[in-house]
Amino acid sequence: MLHVDLHEAAPFSRVRWNPCSHAPGRRRRGAFTLVELLVVIAIIGILIALLLPAVQAAREAARRSQCTNNLKQWALGMQNYQDTNRALPIPAIKQTTPALIRTYVVALWPYMEQTPLYQTYNQNLSNYSAPNCYVGELTGAIAKTVPYYWCPSEIGRKYFQMPSNWWRTNGHYVLNWGNWNLPSAAGSGSNPTGGLYAAPFGAPGAKGNDFTQARATRIAEITDGTSNTMVMGEIRTTSDPNVADCRGDFHNVPGPRFCFMTVTGPNSTIPDQCGQCSVNPVGMPCLQAGGPSYVAARSLHPGGVNVALCDGSVRFVADTVDLRVWRAAGSMNGGEAMPLE
Repeated sequence: MLHVDLHEAAPFSRVRWNPCSHAPGRRRRGAFTLVELLVVIAIIGILIALLLPAVQAAREAARRSQCTNNLKQWALGMQNYQDTNRALPIPAIKQTTPALIRTYVVALWPYMEQTPLYQTYNQNLSNYSAPNCYVGELTGAIAKTVPYYWCPSEIGRKYFQMPSNWWRTNGHYVLNWGNWNLPSAAGSGSNPTGGLYAAPFGAPGAKGNDFTQARATRIAEITDGTSNTMVMGEIRTTSDPNVADCRGDFHNVPGPRFCFMTVTGPNSTIPDQCGQCSVNPVGMPCLQAGGPSYVAARSLHPGGVNVALCDGSVRFVADTVDLRVWRAAGSMNGGEAMPLE
């Protein structure tokens, strides 16, 4: 009988299959090429470029909303003050005998949930005297930080430190002074563009450096209507801590430190005029004038500024607003039928 050895007849049967070996018709996947990487990076860059403006717009919308809420707090503080005292607060007090300087900010503290801060302020002393203010320190009452002082879109400084040693907070929300300027010396303010109508806080009433004759306006005097008359608005402050720029120095007088005027429109390219200001920073040009002063309402919100009306509401006003409408909204008794839209 023929004996066949199967192991010898099939010598290749001992070869085992390796699953890691290349199967017929399959090709190993190589790494990305440089061109492919560059294409992916370019696509990612395009997506980021498309997304970034939307993210920035969303952030600015949130900041503007917070700014509106801050100004709303001021407007409600004005309402609460008026309900209690039957008049709006006096914009500022400056007298020499006895020496006394104080602005509306202190008067509104107890009506804006800042009663403990108000209680630390000595009403019989000037704003530069302890405990109201301490030289070279941020411990005085007017140096305390309050959340609704500052617009979150603003990059300006929050304290007025230089060149004065009387450190105090700056603010981005100031009074409407109307279509009037402020003289640099005691005397009546003047209207540089025509019209003799008063703003809730502007001339006639407050007289230059001598604020002893400042007016406390009653709501009944706002004959144009509280919904047609501005009470406060935004202002910008310089970002340079080493210059004397009076804009937004709302704890102090004289000059346009605590107010804006409607002499020029919001975010106007026409330079502000005041005794102390930075040299033409971007978006807030200024001339250091020795005569009558005025400053425009300004903000970093694209296209306009926030303002509060005497009825407690807040509006966003475009930079392109008709100057006649803007000035009409700045007066309280001009009889203009020009609602601020």
